[in-house]
Amino acid sequence: FLELSSPCDMAAMETTDGEWIDISGDGGVLKKITQQPDESAESPPNGYNVRAHYTGTLESDGSKFDSSRDRGKEFKFKIGVGQVIRAWDLGFAR
Repeated sequence: FLELSSPCDMAAMETTDGEWIDISGDGGVLKKITQQPDESAESPPNGYNVRAHYTGTLESDGSKFDSSRDRGKEFKFKIGVGQVIRAWDLGFAR
């Protein structure tokens, strides 16, 4: 599983569940892996179809504003072609 975040105070985000990684190089997209993939797992190349469940929460109070799990339907998109926000293209590709 992974979590993606927008820019904020890195020191406040570090937890024992994993470390936040700057995957954009400018602090604009941070990623925390909470469950390691199989050793044989590979990142999908641009243009591949990706399926994911997600839950969107507000940083200010943790309240949920959206969830694919609540709808019982995975979110599907092509990676690396601009169909989704930059954080998703980068986060799922690495």
